[in-house]
Amino acid sequence: YKYVSIPVMNLESLQNLPDETYFSSEISFKKTPHLDRIVSGNFRYGISPDKKYYQTEIFDGPSYLKIDFQDRAGTSLLNLDAKTFQWESYLQFLDPYFNLAEGKVDGKLQGKWSSDWMSGTWLSSLSLTSVKSISGEAGRLYNETLNVFEVDPSSITDVKTNISVSKNIIKFSALTLGLTDPGIISGSLSHLTKTKSFLTLSYPKKKMWKPVTKDIQKTFWHKEQQL
Repeated sequence: YKYVSIPVMNLESLQNLPDETYFSSEISFKKTPHLDRIVSGNFRYGISPDKKYYQTEIFDGPSYLKIDFQDRAGTSLLNLDAKTFQWESYLQFLDPYFNLAEGKVDGKLQGKWSSDWMSGTWLSSLSLTSVKSISGEAGRLYNETLNVFEVDPSSITDVKTNISVSKNIIKFSALTLGLTDPGIISGSLSHLTKTKSFLTLSYPKKKMWKPVTKDIQKTFWHKEQQL
């Protein structure tokens, strides 16, 4: 399973290919031993005259990971669906946007954009458990968000996201840190001059701890980059 996954092209490499580089690639594996489990799945990606596409399906018993990316006429769509999927560092499908050194992924991520990801629409309802490290652009955003409150990202092993992006505004309905006595970060971030950026950290189960709100001046989340 590991050695089947390693040679698979990542999403960025596909995006960087010229539109006229027509090709298709598919790798399938069935009932492949992985540690004490049996894993099946397939990887499909390529470029046709009307689109670029990138699809991943991995089934690990009752757990699974599904990634579906398409780019048609400059409009990109990404859907990620996972159920208690054990992510390993060698699964580099979404590099350099997202990767985990280790951890379980559960939930959904949906995105639609044309150029800069912040100009598109996103909805994240992912849970990450037993996480060792989050990397890539998503990891950079996560780490910088925690740094606002001087929280060490390595001290957090369980994260739940309820985050959306629309019209260049990132809205944190809740970024939940930890399972026992969790901290919750809420607020919004935008590089637009007329929109206030702020984040609030609260601990709902600890009534003696008052919420802390910070106005954000540095636009650490905004980086001109095509996804």
